[in-house]
Amino acid sequence: MRKSVTINKDFEEVYRERIERLVKAYQCKTPDRVPISLSANHFAARYAGLTFHEYCYDLSKNMKAALKFAKDFDADSIDVGLPRQGSIYFVLALFKDHPDIAPFLRNWSGPMHDILADRYGRWPGRELPPDYHFQFIFPTEDGFMKTEDYEKFIRDPISFLNETIFPRFSKNLEKPDSAKAYGTWIKIGMQIHREQAYNRQLARKLRKLGFGSPFAHVGYFYPPLDFIGDHLRGLIGIIKDLYLIPETVRKAVDAITPLITELALQTSKPPEELRTADSPLVTAWSTTHLNSMLRHELFEEFYWEPFKKVINELIKENVKPSVLFEGDFTPFLEYLLELPKGQFIALFEKLTPDIRKAREVLGDHVCIVGGLPPLLFLAGTPSKVEEYVKNLLEDVKEPGGFVLSNNVELPPDSRPENIKAAIEAVKKYGWY
Repeated sequence: MRKSVTINKDFEEVYRERIERLVKAYQCKTPDRVPISLSANHFAARYAGLTFHEYCYDLSKNMKAALKFAKDFDADSIDVGLPRQGSIYFVLALFKDHPDIAPFLRNWSGPMHDILADRYGRWPGRELPPDYHFQFIFPTEDGFMKTEDYEKFIRDPISFLNETIFPRFSKNLEKPDSAKAYGTWIKIGMQIHREQAYNRQLARKLRKLGFGSPFAHVGYFYPPLDFIGDHLRGLIGIIKDLYLIPETVRKAVDAITPLITELALQTSKPPEELRTADSPLVTAWSTTHLNSMLRHELFEEFYWEPFKKVINELIKENVKPSVLFEGDFTPFLEYLLELPKGQFIALFEKLTPDIRKAREVLGDHVCIVGGLPPLLFLAGTPSKVEEYVKNLLEDVKEPGGFVLSNNVELPPDSRPENIKAAIEAVKKYGWY
């Protein structure tokens, strides 16, 4: 039987105010003020006196650090907790007929990395020094999928991923039908159960502090070309292929796009027990990588058009896609105007010169998320931070549909007083 949770009434009111504020902003509407959202895992570890290895691998220490950040920094939304690396998306394909399992298999924690011995990740205290951030390692130039493998992949993507890629990316799955491989999957299942229990416990404690998710559920999807580049061919390999064998790449993109669409819809519509009842929003999350490396004609044909197909299918099913555009997306901002108005959340890692350009081009067509560069928290003074936030909000907060955020994690050496200054500044100048 589920234990009842007693919630402080003051924090319950704060919680509902925050959720309403965030939901309105993500719906491209005008809330009472601009929400501020902070991603803080590496900083939260350092702030609590932990190495990042301890934060990634010790659940009790992770809990204390996450709650300390939540208590000390009064943002509207915070991303803290057990870090997970956004990789190995193709594992979802093998579990697409198991919606109760698939949503937990897209991201991998440090302990799951240890169990798999996968070749995509490097983790602190393992392949890296204890206080380094984990790293995603792209396949080498010839990739996990060789040039001659394209034909097999195009003919049957799922069989190819299962039979060829799994043995190449994981040392413990090199022989899929072995006792070692079976044991690896059993251990992964046990670790998922352990982590989900922890995540529920942390969510309950954060709720008592007034924090919660503005989304009822978060699904996952991937730009089809990035899928091939990130997981199969590597960045160098896929860029070479675009110039040397473009027709083959196009066939591969066309082959994987329906599967990515199916997985996006499936992970966005989970069993009822995995949903959060407090929000009407369901989103699907994605990031981009190759976009800033492509010229316009390659971006439009090979990257945007297949990606847009997946996005539009999600929107048809009342799922609001959220995409973090890594790198400089400035040259491609106008493509977002092709999407249905008010149905998309665009998070920007960086723009030239800054987030003002996104508002200038996009207006209120999409929800714009960003505006807090890492350097803001490392250098300067609280007064300089306040001035920056004040000037930015004057230029971009109207007419709504804007969330002030760092999007990528706070630098571990951020000055706490600068973080607090940004939070206080939005509370002072962000009202509509």
